[in-house]
Amino acid sequence: MSKRKRKYTRYTEGKLRLRNIRFWVIYLVLVALLVFAGTRVYRYFDTSLTAYEEAASKSQKIVDEVSAIFTEKHFDQLYAYEDSSLDYMETKEDYVAYLNRLTENAEIDCTLVRSEQPDEQTYSVTADGKSFATFVLKKSGESEFEILPMFGFTLRAEEYELKSIQTSILQLAAYEVTARDSDTVYVNGKALTAEQAISTGAKLFYDGHLPEGYPSPTLTTYRFTCALGEPEIRVVDASGSECELTKESDYTYSYQFQYADETMKPQFEANVLEYAKDICLYTTNNQTQARVLKRMETGSKAAEAIKNIDAKWLTKADKKSFENERTENYAMFGESIFCCDVHFDYNTVSRGVENSYPTSYRLYFKLVDGAWLIYDFENL
Repeated sequence: MSKRKRKYTRYTEGKLRLRNIRFWVIYLVLVALLVFAGTRVYRYFDTSLTAYEEAASKSQKIVDEVSAIFTEKHFDQLYAYEDSSLDYMETKEDYVAYLNRLTENAEIDCTLVRSEQPDEQTYSVTADGKSFATFVLKKSGESEFEILPMFGFTLRAEEYELKSIQTSILQLAAYEVTARDSDTVYVNGKALTAEQAISTGAKLFYDGHLPEGYPSPTLTTYRFTCALGEPEIRVVDASGSECELTKESDYTYSYQFQYADETMKPQFEANVLEYAKDICLYTTNNQTQARVLKRMETGSKAAEAIKNIDAKWLTKADKKSFENERTENYAMFGESIFCCDVHFDYNTVSRGVENSYPTSYRLYFKLVDGAWLIYDFENL
């Protein structure tokens, strides 16, 4: 019995040792296979999930980039999305400065709103709650990612791209400015050119009444469009002096002729009234021609007009007087030419009949040998 026991014991121990070795080999192989398979599955799952996340984040990245144009005030980039076919006076710098003023200290938000198209995403841009822009993303495609292929589990990522940016910043308005063709019109510091001119050659009141050597400028009307609110308009003459403009309507301005009444009237009014009264008296046969011609340049239009008037057939007034006398609209042309308007009521009594004649002249004076003489006049 003891021998058989020892023999069985020896066989069992050896076999068990061999079986133990095989077990650990198989175990380690299985563990290695499981680790390898798990690693491959993890890598596949992680790669697919990462690709899905990257694809899904592309649209959000576009939203963030476009939103940054507004929230970080990159308005120079926004300018590129405005309609380049629109022709208006403001420059890119004006545009950026205008938006910076509008949004100064304002909180800018970009919010997803309902879109009319199913394949689009529309975002509203507001500054302190006031909308001034929208941008739209359109669906450009769709990617599918298999996460667990054996189970048919997939994820889909929609891809978007920027479709458009629209602002409500540009408020186009057409303006017209009329000035002398010798003047320069500036809009927001930029000089207008002949390309903006819509009419030329309109005459001023003194056209045809200035002597040779004194050009009579005509008027030019310009039309231009602004998009960033009411423009700053300036008119400067050839000498660099600022010219006054009259605002005829919200969008129409015209050159206001600059009269020099305050400086010229005290100096010339007394003689102007006296000369004008002599013309009035002569044309009604109440003054001599010789006296009137002394007031006029020899050989001038005024002198010739007086010589051609025959007033002797009129009945002289028994009584005559002047009322409501005034002079205005003094204008100097160079150093030796000026004009002004004269108004008065000429009252007469002839053969017991009282008459009153409202009278207006525009007189043109020239400095001749130190004396101011009339060289032309108009009966207004």
